[in-house]
Amino acid sequence: MEGARLEGTDLPTVGRDVVLKCGPVDAFGTVIWATSSRRGIRFDKPISARELVALRDASVSVEQAGITPDELEAMADWASGLAR
Repeated sequence: MEGARLEGTDLPTVGRDVVLKCGPVDAFGTVIWATSSRRGIRFDKPISARELVALRDASVSVEQAGITPDELEAMADWASGLAR
């Protein structure tokens, strides 16, 4: 897989370098298109089938749990030691 479509608020602008972090996957890429609430990212290198499955599993788990993007970011900050 060579890219992803994101949906949300406060997303980066076209041309920005990004890191997509979801579950066990960290994928580096660049935002290549934008609409009001969506962005398209082209990964620097394609992700593997295993990473694709992990991304899908993580996104479904988060959606089913009703976790907001802000809550997810706070959880990641806590896990990495950025928040106390």
